[in-house]
Amino acid sequence: MKRFCFIVCCLFMLACGAKAQYLFGYFSYDSVLKQMPEYKQERAKLDSLKMQLDAEMSRVEKDFNEKYEEFLDGQKDYPPIILQKRQLELQDAMDRNIEFKQKARNAYVQAERDVEDLLRMKINDAVRQVGEELQCAFILNNDGNVCPWVDISRGVDVTLQILDKLKLDEPDRSF
Repeated sequence: MKRFCFIVCCLFMLACGAKAQYLFGYFSYDSVLKQMPEYKQERAKLDSLKMQLDAEMSRVEKDFNEKYEEFLDGQKDYPPIILQKRQLELQDAMDRNIEFKQKARNAYVQAERDVEDLLRMKINDAVRQVGEELQCAFILNNDGNVCPWVDISRGVDVTLQILDKLKLDEPDRSF
């Protein structure tokens, strides 16, 4: 998708380049995202959720291991009907643990997506506003090596304006 957008932008520049000089903007999406206070807050919430899920998965696994060891210790003494019942209980517990782990992973991934979608909508709105104000033909995201070179004399770094729209400070260029 990023390559497609880049190719479309390049074709647009080529098609329009002979007629007029168009201004384009560029910025680092990831840099802006990581500077948002909401990102830091939501990242802390996600980290807390992950710790809780990991702790619960460890507890469930420990409980299962204890039951399994108890079963192994006593299996030679169990009558066949109790042995079969305990095996079924262990299998059921193992199935529930696997299901819980999968649901926990899915819940965490969905929580990450929800946070990212919300923050990206805010950034996209700020990018749109900056593009309209500066009358840019387009604004490139220069992350991910999608745009490995930009002639900065024909464009403008709009990072500061985007951060301003998001009410953020100067960019932290340590990313």
